[in-house]
This record gives sequence, structure tokens and C-alpha cells, in this order.
Amino acid sequence: MDRSLGQIVMFVKMSDGSKNDKDIVDIGVSYDGSWLIRGHTSNIGVGCVIDLLTGFVINYEGVKTVWRM
Repeated sequence: MDRSLGQIVMFVKMSDGSKNDKDIVDIGVSYDGSWLIRGHTSNIGVGCVIDLLTGFVINYEGVKTVWRM
């Protein structure tokens, strides 16, 4: 089952009774994140939000921190 992120978001909204993109949908989600290197030394990480009902990833974000002096 290969779906785009937009299709998954629309499917989750429709399954929870949303009629359009402006509706606020009350859903249960799980969040998980990870860093490239264990400990407190990594500057690259990723996090994702997963719908509890469908198991689809609703949103994800990659982060890169840059420390400049």
C-alpha cells in the first residue's frame, strides 16, 4: 500500500468525520523521535506523529542543529 502523505492525512480526516481542510480533528496519536548518534552529541534527528487508529504516519520532521559562535 503506497500512499502519499497528503492521501494519508485526508484518509485520517475522513475516517474521523472531517468535511474539509479547515476542520480541527480530535484524534489519538503517538509521537516518536530519534537522533543519528546516541547521547547528547548528535545534531541530526527525526520525529514522526502516528495515528493510533490507522497506524499511518500523519506528519514527520527532520531536524539539523547548527551551533555557531
